[in-house]
Amino acid sequence: MLKEYPDNAKVFVFQSNKFLSEEGKIAIEEKMLKFIEDWTVHGKNLKATYQVVMPLFIIVAVDESFAELSGCSKDALTHQIKEIGEELGVDFFDRMMVAYHPNDEEMALINLSEFKEKLQKDEIKQDTKVYNNLIETKLDLKQNWQIAVKDSWHGKLVSIL
Repeated sequence: MLKEYPDNAKVFVFQSNKFLSEEGKIAIEEKMLKFIEDWTVHGKNLKATYQVVMPLFIIVAVDESFAELSGCSKDALTHQIKEIGEELGVDFFDRMMVAYHPNDEEMALINLSEFKEKLQKDEIKQDTKVYNNLIETKLDLKQNWQIAVKDSWHGKLVSIL
């Protein structure tokens, strides 16, 4: 879905505070499909798509060469994601949850204070891959979404806590 979008497409990453069930994933896909079809800015349809990834993330991309997002259109997206979260009993806006790979096969999700403890105990290494959900473009998604702790905002934040 994202393949056809340019590298400068605006990207939003919403991370759940817990792993989603298959039923939850299906519910998200149904709601997001309808939302994307109807999503507009000043009466003009947006060229947008979404993906549910690793039953933890909702990624939304918008090609602003067709129509630029407005504050109202961003608010509509936020409202939609909050509504989905409420229906599924998850929070897509909990920035204190960290998704990372403790090894090549697994993915883990823990709160930032536990992440800090594991980092201090060297249970999580500086080269451990974390998800940087602050990315803004498709190019960022390809190059900077999964990055080493030492290069991430997580590592910087943990060092000042």
